[in-house]
Amino acid sequence: MEQQMRQQYHYRSSIRRPSRAVSGELVVLGLISVNVAVTFCWFRAQVSPPRHLTQQMRRFQLSTRTMLTHFTTSTQHLQEGRYYTLLTSMFSQATLGHLGANMIGLYFFGRQLCDVLGHRKFLGLYLTSGVLSSAAAVLEQKMSGKLTYNLGASGAVNGITAMSILLFPHGTVLIFGIVPMPAWLAGSLFIFKDAYSFVTDQQDGIGHVAHLSGALVGGVYYYFLRRRSFRRF
Repeated sequence: MEQQMRQQYHYRSSIRRPSRAVSGELVVLGLISVNVAVTFCWFRAQVSPPRHLTQQMRRFQLSTRTMLTHFTTSTQHLQEGRYYTLLTSMFSQATLGHLGANMIGLYFFGRQLCDVLGHRKFLGLYLTSGVLSSAAAVLEQKMSGKLTYNLGASGAVNGITAMSILLFPHGTVLIFGIVPMPAWLAGSLFIFKDAYSFVTDQQDGIGHVAHLSGALVGGVYYYFLRRRSFRRF
C-alpha cells in the first residue's frame, strides 16, 4: 500500500505541469527561511535601538509589542479582529531551541512528503495544520480562562510528521539524531507524550493541545488520501 501510494503520486506529479515542478527540499528550505526570519525579528525587537537613530528611522524599529500584536495569537487577538494571527503566529518561535527542534523535524520529514504530495498539497497541509492548531490553542485558552500568547510551528510540523509517518510507517527515525526507531513507534511515543501531558495538566509551557491538533490534521488528511487511493485501484 505504501509503495502503491508513493508510485501513484509520483506518477501524477510527473505528468502534471512537469515544467512547474518544485523540489521538496526547496519548499521546505523556503518555509525554514520564513521561520528563521520571523524569529530573528523577535530577537531584534528585544534590542534597544541605537541612540544615534533619527526619529524617522525609529519608526521602522521593531518592538516586542509589535511582535506580540501581530505574531502571536490569543482570545484577545481574535476578539479584536486580528484573525490573521492564527497564521502569522505559526512562524514565531519562542527560543532558538524551539526553532531548531521544529525546523529539524520539518526538514527531515517534510522533504520526502513534499516530493510525494506535490508542493501545493504539502503547503496546504502545513498551513492548515498550523492554523487549526493555533485555533485549538486559543479555544483551550478560552475554556481555561487563562490569558496566554500562543506561538510556534509545532502544530504545523506535527501535521507533516504525522502524515509522513502514516504514509511511510516502516521508515526509520533517528531519535536525537542517534537512536534508530521505526517511524510508527516514534510517532506513537510522541503522541502519547503530548496526550499524557494534556490529561495530567502539566504546566510546562508547551501547547500540547496544539501539538495533538496538528497531528490530527495530518491523520485526517492521510485518511482521505487513502480513501481516494482505494477508489482508483
